[in-house]
Amino acid sequence: MNLGVQIVSFSVMLTIAFVYFTNKHIKLLSTRIYTLYLSVSLVYSFTEIFTIYTLYNIDTISPFVNRLAHQLFICTLVLILMFLFIYVDMLTRKQKRYKPIELIVSILPAVFAFVMTAFGDLEYHVGDDGMYSYGPVVTVLYCCLCVYALWTVITIIRRRRTIPGHIMIIVLCGVSGWVAIGIVQMLNPTWLIESMGVSLMQLFIFLSIENPREYNDADVIGALNRHAFEMMLNERCENGKEFYVVTFTLTNSELLKNSVGVNEVYNILGWSALKLSGVLRSDFYHTADNSISFIVKHKACCEKLIRSDFDKVEFSTSAGVKVNTSFKLTFIECPKYADSVEKITELMTHILHTKSKSERSILVVSEAIIDEINYLAGVEKLLQYAVKNNGLEVYYQPIYSTAKKKFVSAEALVRLKDKETLGFISPEIFIPMAERMGLISELGNTVFENVCRFARQNDIKQYGVEYIEVNISAVQSVDISLPDRLLDCMSRYGISSDFFNLEITETAAVEAGELLDLNMSRLKSMGCGFSMDDFGTGYSNLSQMANTGFDIIKLDKSLIWPCFEDNGDKPKTILNSCIAMINGLGISIVAEGVETKEQVDLLTEKGVEYLQGYYFSKPMNEHDYLNFVQNNC
Repeated sequence: MNLGVQIVSFSVMLTIAFVYFTNKHIKLLSTRIYTLYLSVSLVYSFTEIFTIYTLYNIDTISPFVNRLAHQLFICTLVLILMFLFIYVDMLTRKQKRYKPIELIVSILPAVFAFVMTAFGDLEYHVGDDGMYSYGPVVTVLYCCLCVYALWTVITIIRRRRTIPGHIMIIVLCGVSGWVAIGIVQMLNPTWLIESMGVSLMQLFIFLSIENPREYNDADVIGALNRHAFEMMLNERCENGKEFYVVTFTLTNSELLKNSVGVNEVYNILGWSALKLSGVLRSDFYHTADNSISFIVKHKACCEKLIRSDFDKVEFSTSAGVKVNTSFKLTFIECPKYADSVEKITELMTHILHTKSKSERSILVVSEAIIDEINYLAGVEKLLQYAVKNNGLEVYYQPIYSTAKKKFVSAEALVRLKDKETLGFISPEIFIPMAERMGLISELGNTVFENVCRFARQNDIKQYGVEYIEVNISAVQSVDISLPDRLLDCMSRYGISSDFFNLEITETAAVEAGELLDLNMSRLKSMGCGFSMDDFGTGYSNLSQMANTGFDIIKLDKSLIWPCFEDNGDKPKTILNSCIAMINGLGISIVAEGVETKEQVDLLTEKGVEYLQGYYFSKPMNEHDYLNFVQNNC
């Protein structure tokens, strides 16, 4: 009894099954069909070995057992052919579902083969040259192989644009090889090599398409990766049925990484995912460095989680050390609020970068959030158009000198010209957006050139304007070409470099490092001055502030306004200390956000040299600012 080919084939499929079933795999409909395909292949391989045994012992095995063994063998082989076709068909379909009539047509050849296997004639040949079965049942089996093979090839070719090229080649080669083995088997019935075709096809599909390790996440134990998440989302969206995307995000992950380490953060994510999956009854996916997501079928599971006390759960490291975690749970109803992978991921990204009002929050996506996203998308389009098509304008807010009792400067502020489409858009919205979109350098160049042009055309120095303050973004501040571009612009308009004071925010000044120091050194040697903007809102490195060489420190209104509220003496103590320290360093001070006479008097008394705010004027366009300086020179 020669079982070499069968044992090798069975060993190959057993190995594939072990790897497949011991690893977490994505639950696509095509993958579920593959699971059936693999399971039936294992049964087939076993039944083939048993049929060879019954033929070898045909004299001692009852005819009923022998026929039953062959019927099981043939039926499982037919099932393999049917499941392979349905698997390939499902893999290449855009709509991952069958209509009843489509399913009936797909299984008709198999049903016909089952009927023939049950009632048809089946003969056996046992001789010195080998053993095999034959007769009408076997003939129908070969016909079934041809039908499903041809059907599979036609399906692959017809839908070749919907699947990756390497998958198409793998399936075509596998089916061709299987047909070739079938032809050889038919011409040489004693060779018994059908199982070789089954195992080779399994091996091809497993290695190229269904290896679960390709979808397992490397960081969070038990999680599937982002690619698996997007594949699952795509199938859900194509089916059009209601589902929910639930995301758990550790909002203080960076702080936790610094305190307990990266691996412990991933352990916290994994522990949280396991706890949540018990409620949501869903696999979980590592969708961002600090986020775990779930694709949930049932609304009741989401409602149960929202009602639970998960926000009160205590988190610990693997060593049992309790850690303080901040997180948010978000719920997106699909396809109501997002009906494609792109829209869902866009919504998830927006929520991921939205600051929460509390340390532990639950956010259920609503129409208001969708409106906000649509608004921001509109701002992006408008900003992109404005930067490319002269849609920006510069406003000026006067700066008052307490020593000279007059307006000696102004801060140049960028605005979008288009105020009809979306209304007034705050720079706090579109400036960070320009940085993310890679437009900030172009925007900054436009602002600087507009200031140079305005100053040249109107010779505003004659009205007592000593300098203009121009904001430099964090991205611009570390651009090594910045000094050359600014110098070129000033040269073209004939403006001296000492007419400009360049503003850099406190946070950017601290984080920028050596490139900022190099740019500041070059620009200061050219004659430009520098201001640290928004002092008091970041995390100032005071020694760096002293050594960097800022000419002006701009006090943020958050340091000034509390002094005029019923907050006790602490705000005044902080403000007085800041003013005294900056003055002691020989650096001038601009107080921002000045809105009342009381603020003017106190700040002047404390030795603040410059004041800026609505008490004197709101930001004005070029025409109004020119009238302002002419009337106040």
